[in-house]
Amino acid sequence: MHSILNFGDRENIFICAVIWAICVAQVVRMCRSSSGASVGLPIAYTAVFSILHFGALVYLLPWYSPSGNPYLRSQGADIGAVSVGFETSTIGMVAFLLGLKLSDYIYRFKPSTDREAETSPIHFGRSLVICGAVFFFIIFPVANRIPSGAAIASAGVQLSIIGICLFGYGALRSNIKNKTSLVAGILAFPIATVLTMGFIGYGINAVISITSFLSRFSRPNWRAIPISILGFWLLLSVYVSYMGARNDLRNRVWGNAAMSERMSLLAEKVMSSTFFDPGNMEHLYAIDTRLNQNILVGQCVEYIGNTGIGFANGESLVIAVTAWIPRIIWPGKPAFGGSSSFVSKYTGKTFGRGTSVGVGLIMEMYANFGRFGVIAGTLIMGIFIRYCDRNAAVNLGANQLWNYVTFHLVGIAAIQPGGLLAETVASCAAAAALAYGLKRFFGRNKTNTTAFQLAN
Repeated sequence: MHSILNFGDRENIFICAVIWAICVAQVVRMCRSSSGASVGLPIAYTAVFSILHFGALVYLLPWYSPSGNPYLRSQGADIGAVSVGFETSTIGMVAFLLGLKLSDYIYRFKPSTDREAETSPIHFGRSLVICGAVFFFIIFPVANRIPSGAAIASAGVQLSIIGICLFGYGALRSNIKNKTSLVAGILAFPIATVLTMGFIGYGINAVISITSFLSRFSRPNWRAIPISILGFWLLLSVYVSYMGARNDLRNRVWGNAAMSERMSLLAEKVMSSTFFDPGNMEHLYAIDTRLNQNILVGQCVEYIGNTGIGFANGESLVIAVTAWIPRIIWPGKPAFGGSSSFVSKYTGKTFGRGTSVGVGLIMEMYANFGRFGVIAGTLIMGIFIRYCDRNAAVNLGANQLWNYVTFHLVGIAAIQPGGLLAETVASCAAAAALAYGLKRFFGRNKTNTTAFQLAN
């Protein structure tokens, strides 16, 4: 099975889960320590990374078997592949943690010396929220017609995430009791993405980014543990309820139904939603089919080892090297052939035409260079995430808000452990370009900064 640990599959998954939990605790501890400036980016990346590999834990339940689900059965899901995949992913999790810690030794972080106009984080945050809404509802729908437009528009949408973070940060510092507005702003993200796009993943990632940021500035106490457990259980409940209602919601959204019809259906589904039940096989199937990238990772490890096909040796990374160059500058820039074709080549699985398959950082790096690639790739990602995290925190503390926005926006764009590295590079480049453009136009003096706030 190409496993390092010489245990049974279920025992192997359990040991890896314990190691993973220790790594998560270390990430949270590092970000929340008084000596470690942070805006929660490592916590957010770890949370999304963990969710994508959480499905391995359902195989610890003695009553669970993927054979009862037609899709999982057709994809050859089994505990052996999950065990190998989860072990490989855990190696990546450990390397990511080491990268976070190593980053603090490599870089010394100082706030920017750029002159920026003094402004309130709350007012600045509100302006960013409105600006992000303009990108989401007006610019994003037509951005695909412009080269590199979609990437820039996506980065623009994420300005709302930064805005909510700044609003919460300012409220905590000034003791403003406006929790209702803050909670409403956070919940608006998944509701908006479901009603306008038919997807909840983007909205959940936004919620994770904001709550990870706010957790950095909240006071830890014993109640955080049961609250976190309850929150995770509710998140699973939202997920399984969404999966049950997903097809109906997407039919309305993709069928261009009136917004009132979409909202009515969403309200109906919310009222009829159920809580997560580990004894409900349909709930477990929902987790295994969408939150278990370990299946593909394990199949990749086994397929390469059994067939002798050989590693990609940087095949997909070549595209990532040039992904930062916008198409408006290089119209003929080569594009990667597609996630499903890459997965098929290195797992032997076939997918329907046009099917989008989440490759993920772990599988992509293993397919290119084996376990060494997994270690190197996640280590470098940890260094980069922490670099953005510390720079954002230092500039925020110095009230250098435009510089803070730049590093935080790029860091959020990098939180794509389930996608191709080329997509991550392109998103980070678009976020940096947008932040730089906004800073140059609005952030040079008090008049322009005030104009930005008034314009939004």
